[in-house]
Amino acid sequence: MEYWHGYMDWPLDPNWACEICGHHVLIWGFVHGVCRCETCHTQYAMRVDGERVETPSCRLKLEYRQPAVWGWARWQKPISEWTDDMWDEAFEAVAAKVVE
Repeated sequence: MEYWHGYMDWPLDPNWACEICGHHVLIWGFVHGVCRCETCHTQYAMRVDGERVETPSCRLKLEYRQPAVWGWARWQKPISEWTDDMWDEAFEAVAAKVVE
Protein backbone atom coordinates (compact mmCIF):
# COMPACT_ATOMS: atom_id res chain seq x y z
CA MET A 1 0.00 0.00 0.00
CA GLU A 2 1.31 3.45 -0.91
CA TYR A 3 1.88 5.77 2.01
CA TRP A 4 1.29 8.95 -0.05
CA HIS A 5 -2.03 8.48 -1.71
CA GLY A 6 -3.80 11.39 -3.39
CA TYR A 7 -3.98 15.12 -4.00
CA MET A 8 -5.42 17.48 -1.38
CA ASP A 9 -8.86 18.55 -2.44
CA TRP A 10 -10.17 20.66 0.40
CA PRO A 11 -9.96 24.43 0.15
CA LEU A 12 -6.49 25.87 0.55
CA ASP A 13 -5.63 29.51 1.02
CA PRO A 14 -5.07 30.66 -2.60
CA ASN A 15 -1.97 32.61 -1.49
CA TRP A 16 -0.37 29.56 0.13
CA ALA A 17 2.89 28.16 -1.22
CA CYS A 18 5.32 25.64 0.20
CA GLU A 19 7.80 27.36 2.52
CA ILE A 20 10.69 25.37 1.09
CA CYS A 21 10.21 25.19 -2.69
CA GLY A 22 7.31 27.57 -3.42
CA HIS A 23 5.08 25.03 -5.15
CA HIS A 24 1.34 24.81 -4.47
CA VAL A 25 0.40 21.11 -4.66
CA LEU A 26 -0.05 18.87 -1.61
CA ILE A 27 -0.62 15.14 -1.53
CA TRP A 28 -2.19 13.54 1.51
CA GLY A 29 -0.78 10.75 3.60
CA PHE A 30 -3.00 7.71 3.91
CA VAL A 31 -1.43 6.36 7.09
CA HIS A 32 -0.80 9.37 9.34
CA GLY A 33 -3.23 11.90 7.91
CA VAL A 34 -0.64 14.57 7.16
CA CYS A 35 0.16 16.10 3.78
CA ARG A 36 3.38 16.75 1.98
CA CYS A 37 4.46 18.98 -0.85
CA GLU A 38 4.42 17.03 -4.08
CA THR A 39 7.73 18.57 -5.13
CA CYS A 40 10.07 18.82 -2.12
CA HIS A 41 8.25 16.42 0.28
CA THR A 42 8.01 18.90 3.16
CA GLN A 43 5.23 17.73 5.45
CA TYR A 44 2.27 19.93 6.38
CA ALA A 45 -0.59 19.57 8.83
CA MET A 46 -4.11 20.54 7.84
CA ARG A 47 -5.32 20.57 11.44
CA VAL A 48 -3.97 22.82 14.17
CA ASP A 49 -5.09 22.14 17.74
CA GLY A 50 -7.72 19.77 16.35
CA GLU A 51 -9.25 22.41 14.09
CA ARG A 52 -9.28 22.20 10.30
CA VAL A 53 -7.26 24.99 8.63
CA GLU A 54 -7.02 26.34 5.09
CA THR A 55 -3.40 27.43 5.44
CA PRO A 56 -1.20 24.34 5.81
CA SER A 57 1.10 24.33 8.83
CA CYS A 58 4.70 23.30 8.13
CA ARG A 59 5.79 20.36 10.27
CA LEU A 60 9.54 20.99 9.90
CA LYS A 61 11.17 22.25 13.06
CA LEU A 62 12.06 25.93 12.78
CA GLU A 63 15.80 25.25 12.82
CA TYR A 64 15.45 22.98 9.76
CA ARG A 65 13.54 25.42 7.55
CA GLN A 66 16.36 27.70 6.36
CA PRO A 67 18.73 24.77 5.70
CA ALA A 68 15.92 23.07 3.75
CA VAL A 69 15.36 26.20 1.62
CA TRP A 70 19.10 26.47 0.97
CA GLY A 71 19.41 22.76 0.12
CA TRP A 72 16.36 22.78 -2.14
CA ALA A 73 17.85 25.66 -4.12
CA ARG A 74 21.15 23.80 -4.40
CA TRP A 75 20.07 20.20 -5.10
CA GLN A 76 16.42 20.37 -6.26
CA LYS A 77 15.99 17.02 -4.51
CA PRO A 78 13.12 16.12 -2.13
CA ILE A 79 14.18 16.47 1.50
CA SER A 80 13.01 12.92 2.18
CA GLU A 81 15.93 11.76 0.00
CA TRP A 82 18.66 13.87 1.61
CA THR A 83 21.55 12.13 3.28
CA ASP A 84 22.95 13.14 6.66
CA ASP A 85 25.90 14.71 4.83
CA MET A 86 23.54 16.86 2.76
CA TRP A 87 21.75 18.08 5.89
CA ASP A 88 25.14 18.82 7.51
CA GLU A 89 26.22 20.84 4.46
CA ALA A 90 22.94 22.78 4.45
CA PHE A 91 23.20 23.60 8.17
CA GLU A 92 26.84 24.68 7.75
CA ALA A 93 26.01 26.88 4.75
CA VAL A 94 23.17 28.63 6.59
CA ALA A 95 25.33 29.09 9.71
CA ALA A 96 28.15 30.57 7.59
CA LYS A 97 25.75 33.08 6.02
CA VAL A 98 24.55 34.17 9.45
CA VAL A 99 28.14 34.75 10.60
CA GLU A 100 29.13 36.73 7.49
